[in-house]
Amino acid sequence: MHEGSWILGFNKAIGNSKPLLAGLWAIFIGLQVAWNHGFELLMVQTDSLEAAKLINNHDAASSSIPLVRAIVKLRQRAWATTLHWIPWQDNSSADAIAKLSSPLAYDLRFFEDPPPFCHLMFTGK
Repeated sequence: MHEGSWILGFNKAIGNSKPLLAGLWAIFIGLQVAWNHGFELLMVQTDSLEAAKLINNHDAASSSIPLVRAIVKLRQRAWATTLHWIPWQDNSSADAIAKLSSPLAYDLRFFEDPPPFCHLMFTGK
């Protein structure tokens, strides 16, 4: 959401993984999507406290987890990004969009318009 309006949504199946890796992949893919769409200012919200701590750690660039290092590298490009942890209850629309992906379809799927249930979440209509 940007000033109350939908910009872009996406989902992608990543297969079975631990919650931390699923959170890291979501952040990594989200950063790639935002960069490819030309965003210059980005606030990333994640309900994975562990992922947020790993990425925001001052030693993240030398993490033993390659995906954390890749996220740090993406964030070092010529743009401004922040990453915040939010409780999963406050992330219900992102969770619902993630669950729309088929576990057998690994393609990145974009939502130019919000799915109908997002209208309900934000407007009550």
